[in-house]
Amino acid sequence: MDKPILGFFSHSPKTFNTTKEYKEYVFISRLYNSFIISPNIHLVYKKMSVYNQYLQLIELIDFMVVSSLNGTIGRGSYFEVRQALERNIPVHETYPVGNSFKIRKVIAVNVLPDNNISSYAILTTIPLKNILYK
Repeated sequence: MDKPILGFFSHSPKTFNTTKEYKEYVFISRLYNSFIISPNIHLVYKKMSVYNQYLQLIELIDFMVVSSLNGTIGRGSYFEVRQALERNIPVHETYPVGNSFKIRKVIAVNVLPDNNISSYAILTTIPLKNILYK
């Protein structure tokens, strides 16, 4: 029996319990048609100074979807994306387009020089299919 496909939705705690989080989660759930772990929905989030509280999950997932804002991600997502890329786990970026979202493949992640926690790293991406769901 094949193992089920398992994804992880890495996104900023600033979007937890917002319409953006809900719409983005619905988008990726429909797109991938598989179970996607969302920290705010499925796990206990603890606000703490340790930003990598979900890193142990990276060993278990088949792919990751990271939410960005203008191509940048926060510190916690940076560590999750970096670990996934190091383990050759596919990472896709979801980004807003009008009232919906699109995705692209992440091929690298680099820390920005200003060390802002919310805009900590920049993603290097390549286009995927021009998929747009509402």
